[in-house]
Amino acid sequence: MYTEFQEELLRGIKTRLNKPLSVGIEQAYRNTPRHMFVKEYYQLRQNDWEHTVLDEHNLPIKLPILYQDQPLMLVVDKDSSFLSAKSSISQPSLVLSMLNRLDIREGDSVLEIGAGSGWNAAMMGRLVGETGRVHSVEIIPGLIASAQEVIAGLGIDNVTIVEGDGGDGYAPGAPYDRIMFTVGSYDIPGAFYEQLKEGGVLLMVLKNVGYGDTLYEFKKTGDHFEAIHGSACAFVGLQGKYELPELNPMDITQLSFWVDIREVVIMQKSFWCGGKSQSNPHFIAKSLGLISFLGIVEPWFRAFETGENRRREFFFGVVDMDGASVATLSQEDKLTAYGSLAAFDRLVEDLRLWAELGLPDAACFKLMAYPMDVPLYAGRRQWITRRRDSQFLWTLEEEG
Repeated sequence: MYTEFQEELLRGIKTRLNKPLSVGIEQAYRNTPRHMFVKEYYQLRQNDWEHTVLDEHNLPIKLPILYQDQPLMLVVDKDSSFLSAKSSISQPSLVLSMLNRLDIREGDSVLEIGAGSGWNAAMMGRLVGETGRVHSVEIIPGLIASAQEVIAGLGIDNVTIVEGDGGDGYAPGAPYDRIMFTVGSYDIPGAFYEQLKEGGVLLMVLKNVGYGDTLYEFKKTGDHFEAIHGSACAFVGLQGKYELPELNPMDITQLSFWVDIREVVIMQKSFWCGGKSQSNPHFIAKSLGLISFLGIVEPWFRAFETGENRRREFFFGVVDMDGASVATLSQEDKLTAYGSLAAFDRLVEDLRLWAELGLPDAACFKLMAYPMDVPLYAGRRQWITRRRDSQFLWTLEEEG
């Protein structure tokens, strides 16, 4: 019943991927049907979550949805925002390409952060074989029993799903050959420097300030991680002690001085990040490269939101807290200065640098991550960003 949809999806994925899928991954995919791991799901329809509970009666007509190359939300908040998703079964092409990049080998010990539906953990269990082991950490209790039941029903007995905070990793199974995040994090928690073997691979979804994520393949070398690949993606965020909500878009009306400067427009110019904006989601999508760049080079960078759930607007800019000055780039393709020109001049200089460097996004930088106690200094075309446990050294290498 489902195999024709499963094969059609696989054919489409293989035509779009830059790197051929391994034979082992194709076999794991075929032997681990995606629809078995979805009991219910949510889809965002006109700013509202549409909830579908699957049963034997509606499953046949829902198979085309379950085997589309798109993520399905499993757990959401009820605020009708695309930022409110708490857990998902990820886009199949992204899942398979991540498995391909992780290069799991028979006998490997693998840690997954974010079990979700259990689909990815189950496929990894097939890849590590009888001599390997997969541990997967999930913070949402309601997902664990369902995932364990399906995995056991498929006869996979080398996968353990444990309830816990993914930021702690899972010390009882360490050290690991491979660690894979299926959620986005603003930080690399300190536990992972200890729990990954030397030369091991960390596949990490690093969230930008405000919007957008970058998938990095890190290799552990000595006391740090070195990124050997990066690409844009989008994942639900890590929950628990490393959630870092302060890096989410802030409500601009909560700035203590906003009420005093919001009508004090000092200057306004047109600015296009790449095509004229027609809607807020389109504006954010075409601005992600610039947003990720500003999140690296500009300490005063902020992402903003305002309005109610159904009419929420997202934009970004620079805030001078001491000088009560704000500069924003908005959906109206306007660069606006409020209060004074201090933040505006700083943002304009950032935009000039972005253009001079060739319009790079986060994935264009060479990236290394270190624990916070390692002395770190920025040189030419280098920037340092610091989180709670890790500091990131970003280098934009010169060609030639």
